[in-house]
Amino acid sequence: MLRESMQTSGKQVDLSGVPEGFRGGIEVPHAAELVAFAEAVVSRDQAQTAKAREKLPRLLGGAGLVDAAAVTAAFHGFVRIRHADELITIFVRLAATFPVPPHLHD
Repeated sequence: MLRESMQTSGKQVDLSGVPEGFRGGIEVPHAAELVAFAEAVVSRDQAQTAKAREKLPRLLGGAGLVDAAAVTAAFHGFVRIRHADELITIFVRLAATFPVPPHLHD
């Protein structure tokens, strides 16, 4: 998503730092405010979320706030999906340890 966003705006970004760690600076406009917003949303901190929601429209415009919220929600959703997947795996493994009742064999 970051790569597409930067290309759309005509900027270049080296994403090798994502898995490896960034050695130099990366130019993401209003990065500190975007990170603060994402962290407030994910931690469910209503006061900090409200504070960030006041700042972002001034910096990014209304559409920028919507984009930031959508990306934050998507990434937060990815984490929840992963956790749900792990729970399903645990339940399946646990269920496999119990014998199947005779009346369910048919």
